[in-house]
Amino acid sequence: MSHLTAIDLFGGEGGAAQGYMDSGFTVYGVDNEPECVKRYPATMVVRDWREGLYFWLQELDWQVDLIHASPPCQCYSKTARLHPYIDYPDYISSVRGILMETGIPWVMENVPEAPLLEPTYLCGSMFQLHGFWHDEYVSLDRCRGFEASFPLMPPLDC
Repeated sequence: MSHLTAIDLFGGEGGAAQGYMDSGFTVYGVDNEPECVKRYPATMVVRDWREGLYFWLQELDWQVDLIHASPPCQCYSKTARLHPYIDYPDYISSVRGILMETGIPWVMENVPEAPLLEPTYLCGSMFQLHGFWHDEYVSLDRCRGFEASFPLMPPLDC
């Protein structure tokens, strides 16, 4: 298999990065939270997403196979209704615009309520994902929408 490189924007603690690494990618992450670096499974820079993207593009001489972006979802999340006094940032359209400008294949992931264009939905249950919740081992049924610059097909039904 050839060497594949991905940039992971809004990388957090590295859930998407680990998936890409398991699939053979070398991943370079970006997040603006210094605490994320401690658990991130790949090389990460602590920067604003735009600055971090262009930092890695320059460092890697634009030799990148994929950009993954998981912008914060609070403004679209069902739980946002619990905090109507908080003005959560909306990154979807600005992230989409920058990703399109790069000319590099990309994937943007967010909650089902986010305004993604023609998203494909994936759910943890499709991959038999499990985790602990209140000391109980449970199925992770969280669904996420994925918008991409190329066609995506879900592997299974939820």
